Amino acid sequence: VCFYSVELDPCNGKTVRGEFEASKNDVVLTMGYFGFDDEGNTELVKKCRYNGISVIEDRTHTLFCKDDFIADYRVASLRKWFPIASGGFAEKREASLCRPLDTCNGEIVDLRISAMKEKSAYLAGNTDADAKKVFMDKFKRVNESFSEIRGDVSIDVWSENVLMHTDLDAVSERRRQNARILLDGLVGIEKITPIFQTLEDTCTPLFVPILTDRRAELQKYLAENLVFCPAHWPRHSENANSELYIRELSLVCDQRYGKEEMERIVALIKDFFKEF
Repeated sequence: VCFYSVELDPCNGKTVRGEFEASKNDVVLTMGYFGFDDEGNTELVKKCRYNGISVIEDRTHTLFCKDDFIADYRVASLRKWFPIASGGFAEKREASLCRPLDTCNGEIVDLRISAMKEKSAYLAGNTDADAKKVFMDKFKRVNESFSEIRGDVSIDVWSENVLMHTDLDAVSERRRQNARILLDGLVGIEKITPIFQTLEDTCTPLFVPILTDRRAELQKYLAENLVFCPAHWPRHSENANSELYIRELSLVCDQRYGKEEMERIVALIKDFFKEF
């Protein structure tokens, strides 16, 4: 397994995939980032297809994006978008995928639901600081259990019911509205650079990613004010030298929140940078 690099072009805010020798690869796994228009990903998929390389596209970040199906396969986790315990999808561009599915492990599902409820209570400020360690440990155990699964497993009944009663159009529109408020509100803050400057009509953000030299301090300040923003991703090797690993912070914009919460995030960020 070898990795292609991902850099940010400061001139246009687009992600750029590094070059690799096509003839040495049989399959390429690629993904778009954060739910915004990612031309670099599309160009990579087209390049691979032109060179006869099979492409598996991870759609986890671009689940709601409206674009052509040009990869050979698409896969995605649904847990990043919805309050569910399990769930994902896989599809093939030509023909269909038909595989028998085993029943999802009920113990794993119950453990994740318990962790989700405890996390929700923590984020609402209804538990003490020690509670975080408890639910984080549960999430870790769940992820380890998922990674040990061999074979194809169905989504659990509880999660399927949640999805069946979710208005997907409303989810997409709320996220888009939230992202616009954040992007408009961040204009003029000199010490912040949104990775994606615009939101295309065909896109729905998973997060609104920004770059800042004070990532750790800003992340801590927001957390102290009960706004929890992750960083994507940890540096996976010494050869990974992209500034994204040390400067990127993902602002939340999901469907649980609305205008008031987004304006509060912008206000907190402005207050933080008043000190510098």
